[in-house]
Amino acid sequence: MPVIVVSNEDLAGLNIKRQLLASGKFKETEKKFEGNVIYEEAKMKIPLITINRRLIEANHLDQAFKTDLFLFASKHKSESEKPALLVHAPGNWTDDVSFGGNPKELAHTSAVIIKQILKELTREHDAHQLDYDVTSEVSHHGPTNLESPCVFVELGSNETYWQDPLGGKIVAETILKVLTEPFQRLNLKYAIGFGGPHYASNFNRIQLSTDFAVSHIAPKHVLDNITEDLVMQSISKTKEKVKYAILDWKGMVKPQRDKIIAILQKLNIEIVRVQKIQANQSESSKISS
Repeated sequence: MPVIVVSNEDLAGLNIKRQLLASGKFKETEKKFEGNVIYEEAKMKIPLITINRRLIEANHLDQAFKTDLFLFASKHKSESEKPALLVHAPGNWTDDVSFGGNPKELAHTSAVIIKQILKELTREHDAHQLDYDVTSEVSHHGPTNLESPCVFVELGSNETYWQDPLGGKIVAETILKVLTEPFQRLNLKYAIGFGGPHYASNFNRIQLSTDFAVSHIAPKHVLDNITEDLVMQSISKTKEKVKYAILDWKGMVKPQRDKIIAILQKLNIEIVRVQKIQANQSESSKISS
């Protein structure tokens, strides 16, 4: 059973919580966590919990909840302050723990949930004709030590948008659909990703238009220091069985490619280029038209 998590320290999370409760699909229970009422989705009994610390520091939830997914509803902050709807796995590719988690530790996550959330956020975005960016991000920040899969769905990117009722409603509706409606998983190809920028635009297109489902993504700026252990973590900590690694060939330099390829070959992971997938998609579109 999934658990939806928001924080009293997070304006966007509280906005999303209000929208979830306004949907009429949650009921108040007699249970509390950290002094906060626990709500449950009426049909499937999915808990909605509120914590008092920042979500990136929520490394204690395993002690209280047994679940197959922690879905964190969170704010996103960026220098551009653009309105945005985002999804990603938690994890630290380096020793930097400025934003929670442990050094060089990736969280357990789910490629299917990330793919499903991105597709649903995009559908909702298009239906409402919102002036928001919709994107997946590379793996970053904590918590990294929970034993259950973790996914962040975020509303950004400044205080105005964190409190935007429509943005919050779209995230809430996405959460409800993803967690309560079955998703077609037949023929999905589970993958990890390497290369490119923090906002994973090439991987977005692959997630939205192909049968690849991508979990952990390592951006170009961490690849100089990536280790075999981190690559192995990205595979073993994906809930689904990873058989592929997608490389943004132009989104990394040759020494980085050579290093990643050597590790992946050792681990018997099939390597696919982003650009080849996109070329195949383009050719398929021409044929179908």
